[in-house]
Amino acid sequence: MSSIFSSEIRRIHGFLCSVFIPVTLFLGGASSAYGADLPSLDQVFRQERAELRGEFEDPSERENHQKLVESLIRYLYSEDLQEQYQAEVSLRKIVTPEDLPRLLKEIPPSADFPVSEQRLIGVIGSLGDTRALGALQKEFELSKRDVQLSIIDALGEIRDDSVVLLLSNLLRRTQDSEYHKRTLAALAKIGGEKASYAIQSSLALLPEGVSRRAGNWSLTVAKRELKTDSVDTEFKPSLPSTLVYKGTLYYFYRPVSVHSDSPDPWLLVGLHGGDLGAKEIFDLCLPIAKKYKLALLVPFFDPVFFPDYHLFNLRGIRSDQRLFELMDFVGKNAKVKVKEGYFFGVDRGGEFLQRLIFAHPSRIARAAFLTPNFLSLSDAEFFPLGIRATAEAPELQPSLHGAIKSDFAILGDPPILTGKAYRSFYNGLADYAEREQMVSRVRYRELKPDQIGLVGVWEVATRYLFPLE
Repeated sequence: MSSIFSSEIRRIHGFLCSVFIPVTLFLGGASSAYGADLPSLDQVFRQERAELRGEFEDPSERENHQKLVESLIRYLYSEDLQEQYQAEVSLRKIVTPEDLPRLLKEIPPSADFPVSEQRLIGVIGSLGDTRALGALQKEFELSKRDVQLSIIDALGEIRDDSVVLLLSNLLRRTQDSEYHKRTLAALAKIGGEKASYAIQSSLALLPEGVSRRAGNWSLTVAKRELKTDSVDTEFKPSLPSTLVYKGTLYYFYRPVSVHSDSPDPWLLVGLHGGDLGAKEIFDLCLPIAKKYKLALLVPFFDPVFFPDYHLFNLRGIRSDQRLFELMDFVGKNAKVKVKEGYFFGVDRGGEFLQRLIFAHPSRIARAAFLTPNFLSLSDAEFFPLGIRATAEAPELQPSLHGAIKSDFAILGDPPILTGKAYRSFYNGLADYAEREQMVSRVRYRELKPDQIGLVGVWEVATRYLFPLE
């Protein structure tokens, strides 16, 4: 067996065996010490070899596999979010179609454990098995919003024409743009003629704005017109361009160098909100980029590949990593200074920028953002909701110290700046700076009534980002 598979099995076995405290089980309310029922390490190795071949040579191997799945399901309902995550990752690696009936039994009649249920639904969806359709459809009708969105994502993993009709009906049932985005993304992942037709026939019924943008992009993906390995390499100085980098569309501008020895321009990065309005952000920022001879980059974080881009999209293509890939790419190929950048974000783009400041402060020259949602500064909350490091991305180490030494401004109207979330966030930063005897660079800028709206927000941000304006 390869070292990769060996290390993964040791990790799973070590994780399961390392915790012996009694935990209340979801089913029956009993308690059990997990370690006692686990197979031995040798048995786990035999199970893995059998599963890689897609067969079980001995009935006992199948029995041991079932015990391992059972233990992981129990951890899925742990109160510890890190244990939940580890269990989900391990389940995704080892479950087989034969485990589906057991997994379906675990779906509760009501969302008493919403986060655990979302993880379980993700595992079920990863099997891509049409036998799950009935249970998922029933649970959708009984569940609340977050669980429903997870079910839509799971349906997109079941790449069968029978799912297309379910998703098409859902698309017509609601006017909620978030449901539209998730449903269209699920259809795009299924792809093919029927899914493409379902999206195409729905476009005229979708509201203008975010839903229509999501529909147009999803249709491109469903038709397999997007090449996720293609990279545009031709940059046209002084001409705004629409380019693609590994399936990510982005808008870019670079000023012309007056002399051959002119210094490379600095980079301004614009981050769109949940409305998917990347082009609007680009057009808004372009005059300032031209005025100050800045390069301008506005990536489009689409709803198919980056559904949770504001949360770093930790379970898919990481949005922070894709942004820095893009920055480094244009830095090298268009000759732009990118080690640090000026950043502007609104709505979900503001949430994303807020997390960049904590997780990657060294890339921030100066930033300004508007968002009604703020990170919890409590150690009890894991990233991306809080600043405690998460097992989902252990290399991310959010830093209060780094954030406070970053140069950024929080923009907001009076309801935002007097809200509990904002006050807790801002006061938490101020308290930390006081305790650590640090000078905080964090500022806030209140929007006046005539500055409400994207243009007004950008005007306020501009005066902070470029104080000579």
